[in-house]
Amino acid sequence: MCDFKDETFPCKCKTAVLQAYNELLGHDLPESFAREAATLVYRHHHPEDTKELSRLKVESWIHAGHLH
Repeated sequence: MCDFKDETFPCKCKTAVLQAYNELLGHDLPESFAREAATLVYRHHHPEDTKELSRLKVESWIHAGHLH
């Protein structure tokens, strides 16, 4: 289980989640498809989290550093 409150100890699955997302985008698949796949990878590592929490966490990782 990851400690999301401690950024000095990042979640080990974050790399896998972002890799799935970026590689699918790199193959010109739709962003929504890549996001859903990344969420499935996250849920594989964190089955205890709800679908909504999983989606929010993945979204936060995907959009980290992108301010509107």
